[in-house]
Amino acid sequence: MERLYRIEIDFVLDDRLRSKVIQAARADYRNGDAVFAVENGENVEMTAEEFVVDTKTAFLEIAESGFRAILPDIEARCFRCGIEQGVELKPPTRVVRRCRPRRIDS
Repeated sequence: MERLYRIEIDFVLDDRLRSKVIQAARADYRNGDAVFAVENGENVEMTAEEFVVDTKTAFLEIAESGFRAILPDIEARCFRCGIEQGVELKPPTRVVRRCRPRRIDS
């Protein structure tokens, strides 16, 4: 039986962090498979700056690249990114991985 799984992640970024996300996505794009566009009937490789043009594209590139690296045999049906308007921002909730205590023998 097939099921649809949906993951949602919220980020709150200032301009400095937006720039960092874009630069990280461009670096990741340069290390991966190129994307080609058709210009005048010919395939032309897109540069990282042409492909990752804004924060939304950057997040999509990072998400897709990470997903493909870990699960190359599973194809995601869709990657989406948007900007929410008029949303009241609440303080972040920290997600902590709980580890069971271990005794270290000397």
